[in-house]
Amino acid sequence: MSRPDRVVLRRKFPTRKLAVLFWYTVAAVLTIAAVWALFGDEPRRTSNGHLHPLAFATAAAAFLAALGTVPILATMIRGPRLTADRYALRVRPGSFRTLVLPWSALAELGAYVIDDEPFLLVRCSGRRKVPGDHPRWWDRAPLRLAIKEDGAASAYDLAVRMRDFTGSPRAQLAWIVRYAPNHVIVADELGD
Repeated sequence: MSRPDRVVLRRKFPTRKLAVLFWYTVAAVLTIAAVWALFGDEPRRTSNGHLHPLAFATAAAAFLAALGTVPILATMIRGPRLTADRYALRVRPGSFRTLVLPWSALAELGAYVIDDEPFLLVRCSGRRKVPGDHPRWWDRAPLRLAIKEDGAASAYDLAVRMRDFTGSPRAQLAWIVRYAPNHVIVADELGD
């Protein structure tokens, strides 16, 4: 789980995402079958020789269904990441970019249970001159979910779902906090 110079929290097996992919595939197959039942026998050309668009409805439905699997597969393959060392906290809250947040740019780490789900919330210091990444809109998807459930989370800049990693949330926080300098406030509100 860790090396002496840094800690990398291991991700859990993506059971939930596999379930989402399974049910999405079931719904997509049923939708494609319904479109095929409705439009499968349409002729490719109309009586005046023009292409008949409804003849391609089944292929279009299959294409759109395949396109819809891309975000699900992206979250399975490139899921959340959480790493800490003496220099920075490296966070990938979703499936997009990995943020390098130097400890000098962080003010607070908080572990909270929001709607029965543990979150690691990160508050940046607000100093723009500090090197490193700054959370953007795409990086804040888990934070928007946390804010929707509990408005107090809006005081933070970034959120990571702790359920995506192995071990208990309290143990995860303990591993990360080992590298946090004294100026970073640590709040453990996970309860018992």
